[in-house]
Amino acid sequence: MKKWNWFNFKTDMWKVVASLALIITTVSVNTTCMFEYYQPKMPKGSEKLKHI
Repeated sequence: MKKWNWFNFKTDMWKVVASLALIITTVSVNTTCMFEYYQPKMPKGSEKLKHI
């Protein structure tokens, strides 16, 4: 049985945060704001996540 410690917990939490950030960025790249002038600028590198 794997021993529980604080370092493993923090490592696992950062993996979850990174996964959620990737999912949120992918969804954001593939959608647009309904107000044309409010469309925020996308971060560099997010073009790779865009579906055609």
